[in-house]
Amino acid sequence: MRTRRGFTLVELLVVVGIIAVLVSILLPSLGRARKVAQQTVCASNLRSQGQALTMYVQQFGYYPGHAFSNGTVTYAVWPVRLRAFMNKNQGAFFCPSQEPGFEWQKATGSGSAYASGAEGRFGYESGELLLDVFRVPFSYGYNDWGCVNPGKHQPTPVGEPQHGLGGDLGAAKNQDTHELRSSRVKSASDMIAIADNTTDGLWDYNIDPTTPTEYPGRIHNKGANVLFCDGHVMWYAQKELVNIDPNTGTGQFMGSLWNNDHVPYVP
Repeated sequence: MRTRRGFTLVELLVVVGIIAVLVSILLPSLGRARKVAQQTVCASNLRSQGQALTMYVQQFGYYPGHAFSNGTVTYAVWPVRLRAFMNKNQGAFFCPSQEPGFEWQKATGSGSAYASGAEGRFGYESGELLLDVFRVPFSYGYNDWGCVNPGKHQPTPVGEPQHGLGGDLGAAKNQDTHELRSSRVKSASDMIAIADNTTDGLWDYNIDPTTPTEYPGRIHNKGANVLFCDGHVMWYAQKELVNIDPNTGTGQFMGSLWNNDHVPYVP
C-alpha cells in the first residue's frame, strides 16, 4: 500500500516565503486602490451636494450662505439647507478618507448647543445638534468669502465685499452678509462652491485660500475634490488652490475661480 507523504519543513518555508513576497507586492497596490476608491466616493458625495445646491438655487434664487450667529453659537447653515434636497442623507457629507469623528453627528439634546424653534428657518430639526463652527468637526467646506475676505484684506473692495457664495449671515451690516443672489455668479462652471477641507474642528464648514487653517484639504493625493457651482467635480492639488497673492497678481487664474465676479481680485 502506498503511504501518503506530507510536506517537509523546507517546502512549507518556501511556500510561506512565496506568500510573503506576494503580499508585499500586493499590499501597496491594494492601498492605492483603496485611496482611489475613497476619492471616487468623495467625488460622488460632492456631486450629490451639487445636485442639491442646484435645486436650492433654482427654488430660492440665492445661494445658501455659510453660517449664522445667534449671539451664543455660530453654526453652519449650508449643509442643513442642502440636506433638505437630499432626502436628509447626512452620509453624503462625510469623506471616507477622513478619520472617524468627522461624520455629521446624529445627536439630540437641549440647551444652547442644540436647535430650537428659531433654527428651524434654516432647516434644523428641533433638538438636533447645531453645527457649531468652533466645536463640531466636518468633512467639507463652503466657499464663503472667495479670496477677498473683508476682515483680512485692506482696503475693503468697493461695493459688496462678498466675493464667495455667502459669508457669516447676520453679521455686521457693513459687511453686507446676506444670502448671495444667484445672478451674482458670473460663471457657474468656473466658480468653486464646496471642497474637502482642512479638518481640525475649527471653521471646518468653510474653505479659504488665504488662511492656512481653512485651506481646502490635501487628503486625496495632496489635494482636494472640488465641486463647482454648475455641479461638476474636479481634483486640484492644494498648492494650486491656494496659489493666490492679490498684492502681486500671483495665481490670477485660480483667484478668478474663487470669486463670484470671476475676477482674480477687486482692489
